[in-house]
Amino acid sequence: MQSIKWHLIMLSFVALSGCQATASKSQLDSLQMKKQLSLLEQQVSTLQQEVEQLRALKQQVARFEQVQEDLDVIAMQLSSSLAKQKDAELLAKQPEQLIERTTKPTEKQEPPVEMAEFAIQLASTTEYAKLRQTYEQLKDKLPQDFATSEVNIEQIDIQNTKYYRLKLGAFTDKASAYKGCQQLKRAGLSCLVSHYTSHRL
Repeated sequence: MQSIKWHLIMLSFVALSGCQATASKSQLDSLQMKKQLSLLEQQVSTLQQEVEQLRALKQQVARFEQVQEDLDVIAMQLSSSLAKQKDAELLAKQPEQLIERTTKPTEKQEPPVEMAEFAIQLASTTEYAKLRQTYEQLKDKLPQDFATSEVNIEQIDIQNTKYYRLKLGAFTDKASAYKGCQQLKRAGLSCLVSHYTSHRL
């Protein structure tokens, strides 16, 4: 009888030890899982911050390019205004020659050639060799009004990287260039109004 009681006591002790070991292991697993979840949350938070930084940087680059475009347009307008002012000063210094040219009935008067100041930018790439390939791909989509328009390229440096811009047309005012760009957009092309560059493709 005492032997049976002793065996029962030993079995109870073993069972209790097993329960305690299981509980300890469960707590350990729970702690490890919490640590892993905390680490994952930190990684997700870091990735979200990096994504926000990249978005902000992308917006800054886009803004920089737009400011560069505006500055280029202003520079072209200023250069054109200075050239016109210089021509006016030269004409003012030679009134007799001006009168002679305007009073000769036998000479055909040629209309003044207006300087183009604006164009429509179709694409921008860092690889010069791709410009002609890009134009060939876009050419079939161009409306008939642009079939004979001149095609130029412009090279600029942005943050030590060379960019090559593909430009279409030559406009004397921004409104006409904007109207042409809207026509291209209706044809399914992406474009923006930019300053004119005389460097044929």
